[in-house]
Amino acid sequence: MIRLFCYNYSMIEIKLTNIFKRIIHSYQILTRNGLDLLFPRRCFGCQTEKTRLCRDCLGRLPRSFCSGEEKIFSVFDYKSPVMKQAIWALKYKRAIDLAETFARPMSDTLLEELADELILSPRTFLERPPKGESSGTIVLLPVPLSRARYRSRGYNQAEELAKQMVKLNPEQFCLQTNLIKKIKDTPTQVSLRDRDKRLANLKGAFAIMNPRTFLERWPKGESLGTIFVIIDDVSTTGTTIVEIRRLLQKAGFPRVYGLVLAHG
Repeated sequence: MIRLFCYNYSMIEIKLTNIFKRIIHSYQILTRNGLDLLFPRRCFGCQTEKTRLCRDCLGRLPRSFCSGEEKIFSVFDYKSPVMKQAIWALKYKRAIDLAETFARPMSDTLLEELADELILSPRTFLERPPKGESSGTIVLLPVPLSRARYRSRGYNQAEELAKQMVKLNPEQFCLQTNLIKKIKDTPTQVSLRDRDKRLANLKGAFAIMNPRTFLERWPKGESLGTIFVIIDDVSTTGTTIVEIRRLLQKAGFPRVYGLVLAHG
């Protein structure tokens, strides 16, 4: 009885969270359209109007490809001033449209890095996924925000990046936002320079929600072959992804990678 109550409570919480996200998203669209009329967008690189990052400047951004941690891939070098401006706008200035700009290079980088894995791996995700989810061979898991930070910001930039990747290639990617939750509000990792302090900061900060229910979506044993990729915007030491990966592997998901927009 207690287990049933906890499960029902968890499902209600997820539904309310999704409703809240849809309301916030509608508000963001209205606000963004109004601001665009008052303050036209300009490219962070060449100052061209009507875009935050034009195609030419996007192509000139310095690449990274290596995050410094095993099985964590990165796309751009965060030391680039243009990259820093873009991520700051995406993260704190509601420039969610940048997620669409970055979806293509993130998708291309990930598929290139996982090319051998995809050749060797059979299709493992269900042919008929749960309502509202796409059917893909790679499950994208955006790094979650705490409730307090989500309410303050109104959106999760990692989730927006993952959404655009799925929209770009729904046959390859599927989005899962309810498997990992951040249950403790912590200081930002950027504010902590020491690696040991960063690791200690995240201990107990994340939790896997209903892993058994999630595993039941696959025929017995097939979850072991599914590729999970944790998505984040910036990584310095990789401690956030390492901590989440540790929890996922402990819960029974062995093939877990990380992908970040920028490293530095």
